[in-house]
Amino acid sequence: MLAVAVAGMVPPTASTADVSAAEFSAERAFAHVEVIAADPRPMGSLEIEETRQYLIGELRSLGLEPELQTISVRDYYGGNRPVPVVNIIARIAGTDSSGAIVLIAHYDTVPTTAGANDNGTAVGAVLETARAVLSGRRPANDVIVLFTDGEEPAPRFGSTAFVETHPLAHDVRLVVNLEAIGGSGASEMIEVVGNEGALISHYASAVSHPSASSALDDIVELIGGSNTDIAPFRDTGNVAAFEFAYLHGSPIYHTPADDLASVHLGSVQHHGTQALGLVRHFGDTDLTGLDCCGQEVFFTILGRTVVHYPAALGVALMLVACLLLAGAMWSEARSGRLAVRRALAGAGVLMAVAIGTGIVVAVVWRILVGSLWGNGGPGGSAAAIWMGISTVIAAGSTAMLWRRLERRFGDSEIEWGGVTLWWLMALLTSLMVPGMGYLFVWPVLAAVFVSGFRSNVRWARLVSLAVVAGAGIVLSFPVMDFFFQMAQPRPGNADSQIPEIILVMGFIVSLLTMLLIPRMRGARTPDAPGGV
Repeated sequence: MLAVAVAGMVPPTASTADVSAAEFSAERAFAHVEVIAADPRPMGSLEIEETRQYLIGELRSLGLEPELQTISVRDYYGGNRPVPVVNIIARIAGTDSSGAIVLIAHYDTVPTTAGANDNGTAVGAVLETARAVLSGRRPANDVIVLFTDGEEPAPRFGSTAFVETHPLAHDVRLVVNLEAIGGSGASEMIEVVGNEGALISHYASAVSHPSASSALDDIVELIGGSNTDIAPFRDTGNVAAFEFAYLHGSPIYHTPADDLASVHLGSVQHHGTQALGLVRHFGDTDLTGLDCCGQEVFFTILGRTVVHYPAALGVALMLVACLLLAGAMWSEARSGRLAVRRALAGAGVLMAVAIGTGIVVAVVWRILVGSLWGNGGPGGSAAAIWMGISTVIAAGSTAMLWRRLERRFGDSEIEWGGVTLWWLMALLTSLMVPGMGYLFVWPVLAAVFVSGFRSNVRWARLVSLAVVAGAGIVLSFPVMDFFFQMAQPRPGNADSQIPEIILVMGFIVSLLTMLLIPRMRGARTPDAPGGV
């Protein structure tokens, strides 16, 4: 099940430069990155002017007429002198427009990096997406290509200027923003703004290789949003938006290591296929009504299928899980196999165990970050190994304490206490952070479902284990991975690193261990006489 979860998070294979003109090619997009990411290009620099001229020339070669929007701001990096911030804007006119779709990528960097990933790959992907759109039938809606300057400083000078003063901003109904803080990994939807039910339904139809989770969207919302170029549009309250970013290898963020060699073409391909799919789909869709309210629960299975339903249905599923859990525990109690009070007490103790385990993982990780990675961090396979080590620490600690709790509360009581704890987490998240509710509701439903099938045959017990492990691991792993990536050291931008957030990953691993231990033991038990 872990392999299934990981397989769903692998970006698509990069397309070569000789694929059809109607398709997105990571190789063609990367040819732009090779030019753009030769040197750092902070706002007001000679290098960003050279990049600007290159982008203007590429847009003109596509038959577009780029427009420049220039403002003057204080040099964020070099004192009080004024410097120009210049947005590059090109419009692909629709045939019967109900509004405009904006494709955004910022082309500036901080002074310390050439920014091949942040945000050179996004610029290359937007150029290649525009080329692919122009190679076929024109969409009904307008498409605006927007390369912003001055994104790196907190004011987001370029995108803010576009939203506040440019006439085309009034036509914008949908924004697609591309970002990166690492060098590899899937291009994940980290933020969706607007009528989530409609937007996710369209997204599921538009994209062949989706990567979306309402848990990640709600987490980003809890921390105040991603604070990238999407922010000025989001803050207007009348624009729908998607933001995509790839996160793996984030220790290179804002450092010289964010160079051409660090770019993974699969991530560029994922950026582009999502952007092109959305532009083509929404290009022929009525864009009115996408900005209104509505919260959706959504997650991706196997990188191919988006499961989604209204948040209210998530609350209903939580209540159904409560009734089924109560019924199952009542049945166990009537048969004399369960002392309910001891099970409930066990759930409280297990919550303390999960929190304590998360704290242990966070302390160990903080020590490792401080002692091993003062000037960088683990990347590639090394990061996966360290994630595995952190997982072993969390699972091993929980398993050792589980044995003691079994002796104190009883095997059946502590097993049902674990399921009860999962339901309590489903209750809290469904009511307070609805987008995360699915992480806990579906494993509870799976655990209660398989509890009704008692068998002496080992293969049946293996199937029960697979059902529970599938609901737990496949749904949880992408979120665990997100918290691990956010816990990476990022010396190029210390404000963005939160090593202690790995506590959440440790907490989830501990909960998974509690859910799986009893079923793993059952699956290891030899067949008993008598059959099913």
